[in-house]
Parts: sequence; C-alpha cells; structure tokens
Amino acid sequence: MQKNVLITERIHESGVHDLEQYFNVRVAPDPSFDTLAREIRDADGVLVRTAPITRELLQEAQRLVVMARYGAGYDNVDVAAMTELGILLVNAPTANTISVAEHTLIVFGAVSKMIRPYDLAVRAHQFNTRNSFQARDLHDKTLGIIGFGKIGSLVGRKSHAAFDMPVIAYDPYIPDDNILRYGATRCDTLEELLKTADIVSLHVPLTTETTGMISRAQLALMKPSAILVNISRGGVVDEPALIDALQRQVIAGAALDVFAQEPPEQDNPLLQMENVLLTPHSGGLTLEAVIRVAHQAAQGITDTLFGRQPKFIVNPEVLQHPLCRFVRLKAEGKL
Repeated sequence: MQKNVLITERIHESGVHDLEQYFNVRVAPDPSFDTLAREIRDADGVLVRTAPITRELLQEAQRLVVMARYGAGYDNVDVAAMTELGILLVNAPTANTISVAEHTLIVFGAVSKMIRPYDLAVRAHQFNTRNSFQARDLHDKTLGIIGFGKIGSLVGRKSHAAFDMPVIAYDPYIPDDNILRYGATRCDTLEELLKTADIVSLHVPLTTETTGMISRAQLALMKPSAILVNISRGGVVDEPALIDALQRQVIAGAALDVFAQEPPEQDNPLLQMENVLLTPHSGGLTLEAVIRVAHQAAQGITDTLFGRQPKFIVNPEVLQHPLCRFVRLKAEGKL
C-alpha cells in the first residue's frame, strides 16, 4: 500500500516532486488545528513549516512514523511529545546555512553604513545628509558571535575574510578547537563578549536556556556604538528591553530578521526606527536555500518510510524508545 505524506503549508515544488515519486502526497488546505487534526489521521509522514505541532495534534496521528521540519529550527514542534509517542523528527539543518550567513553580513553591513536612513534621505531630497559622517567601517571592528555552530562559524569566517574583522565567540557547547579552527577567539562568558564586540550576532536555537538571554542587563553591557543582529529567533531577545535600549541610545542600532510576534504589530516602535533594519524572517528563504531545504526535508521522510535511518534526526533517543514506530515497522517488514 502506498504511504501518505501530508504537507502542512506550501513549500517549494521541488520537495513536493521528490515525495510524489514514491508517496501519495497532499497539501493541507490551511494549517489550522482543526484542518491538520483531520488531515493527519492517515499520514505516515508529515512535512511542516511553521504550523504549531502540539501533543494534542500528534495524538490524532496514529499512523505517523516521521515528521520533517522544513528548516533547521523546530521550536514550533513539541519534541518531547513526539519522542513519547515514538515518532521521529527530522530537519534540514544544513540547507540554508549559506543563505543565513550571507544575510547576516549584508544586514549588519547595511546598518553600519546607514543604508536605510541614507536611502530615505535621498528620496526625501535631503542629499546633504551625506555630510553627517555617521556611517562606520567594518574593517577592524570586533564581531561577537553568540552560538558558533554551522551558521555562526560561517558568519565568522566570511566576516574575517571579507572585512578583516576580529571574531570572538561565546558558545559553551563548542570545543575550543572548533572555535580556533575558524579563526575566532573564545569568550568564557556572555558578558565578556557583550562588553568587547562592536557587532553582536545571535545564532542560537530558541530553548528554555536561550529565551530572553539578551535582556536589559545584557544590552547595558554593550558599547553605545554597538549593533545587535538577531537572525535566530525573536524570543532570544527581550524585545521591549531592546526597544528601550534603542530609544535611549544604549546601543546604536539593530538588524532583526525575527520578532517576538510574527508578523509584528503595526504599532511596534521598531517599525519606526531608522537605525533598525527589518526583514520578514527571510534570511534563509533565498531561492537556492528553499530548494535545498525542500530536498533535504523530503529526503528525511523518504529515507524513513523506506526503512533507512535518516541523516538528521532531532530526537535520536526515540530509536531506543519501546514505542518507536520506525523501529517496530522496520522489524515487521512494513517499511
């Protein structure tokens, strides 16, 4: 019997094509709970973008063997519930690394060079703004990277190669050798990095440990000339504290691809600040990246449903769980 794969939201057609070669594929008409609860009941695999995957929803998925997250992060998925129910969660952790790293360099460069206020000034016939002399070089400015994984380390390498920026990093989970290999210097504490860096760039997942890790006290440690870059998750930064720090000129500017609420409310003060560059959670959404993500996420589902252990498993402990559906069905010869 052909297996069923549910796609919760629109993805690049290349991923759909990959899955349609082997499975009965359908795209949910909308990602609401009621719709997904109905559609997921006979699904053997699910590919999800941003729809909330709760325990209640998963309990409707009695046939579900594997879920693939369309991207690297998975904070919209109840991973603990998936593991308890014996369901594999896979992701696409390397597919958008290049795109997000490039985006990071471009936005902090744009803030440093005052691209947005200069653009607005020219359009408003205020050409003499060029004589304000407020734009800054990147050369020899210290880049502080919080989270030195695949994306963070690539940001460090590209920044040093392109702009001769000294790179410092804070990541208690990365060995010294890995940090040194990419030409960075380890900071033993977050506070040390914040006090030293001219540009602070966040590249961490949203977890209980990282939620609100940049708040009022941390912002107060930064240089008045510093720029904060958040391309990770909105919840990593205390947004009201950031707004206050920008309004009081505690720091000089920010580049944000993510927000506490997405999309942000129309009255969010960040939308009115010329020293803040905003993008719509799009750092990893270049054409090339979404194609790579689509292929990688689809491959995780395909491998699993053909009885092959997928390459990128978010919850590998599920393989030892007595209720693991992948292990059971493979042993029964049903995969």
